Amino acid sequence: MANCIPIWFFVVAALVAMTAGIISKKWSVGLLMGYVLIILGETVIFRTHTVRQVFQPQLFWSYEVWDIQKEQILANILAYIPLGLIAGKLWRWKGFLTGLGLSVITELLQLITRRGLFEFDPGEILGTTRLSPYKSRVSGL
Repeated sequence: MANCIPIWFFVVAALVAMTAGIISKKWSVGLLMGYVLIILGETVIFRTHTVRQVFQPQLFWSYEVWDIQKEQILANILAYIPLGLIAGKLWRWKGFLTGLGLSVITELLQLITRRGLFEFDPGEILGTTRLSPYKSRVSGL
């Protein structure tokens, strides 16, 4: 059975988002904090611990096994697009750095905690790279 984020974690993420939004007086900061928490929940916190170290040092390894990894690659890209939009709303081009930072933190946490696969996969960065500088073109943000 696949690991799932429990409902209570979404409630916690929503509470964190509301609290951060109230404290900062910017709803986008709250939304960003809640979304980051959900990303970490999906990629690290609720993943199964593995006994052996899972490390793939080859650059762009997952693209070489596209037939097997395509759902994971596309999920990474789609998961980080909202992060790029929200961070881009807050800091324009620095939204890319936010996505890059979260991606590096996520990969390092996966390596340290042995949850998930630590690899050099730029897929999750792609969403923030493409969309965060264009936040002003997206209406409603």
